[in-house]
Amino acid sequence: MNLDEMEGFDADIPFENFTDDIIPLLNLSDSDSYLMPEVCQTVAFKLRKLTQNWPDDDMDKMNDLYLAEGMELAHQQNEPLGFI
Repeated sequence: MNLDEMEGFDADIPFENFTDDIIPLLNLSDSDSYLMPEVCQTVAFKLRKLTQNWPDDDMDKMNDLYLAEGMELAHQQNEPLGFI
């Protein structure tokens, strides 16, 4: 999948054409969105997998892991994770 071709990223291919655990995160609207706890667990696992071979000092990896931790916490507390 090329994000530049996807709906919401200046193009028109819908995410429904693909199956991947990261899609719920990529398909969020820009504001007032949330992910349910069970989705947070799945997306967090995928985020960790995607960046596992990146250098530990990579800022994107650090941000990714921070987000994954928040998603795991939301899942543990059975609370949706909101994005504002």
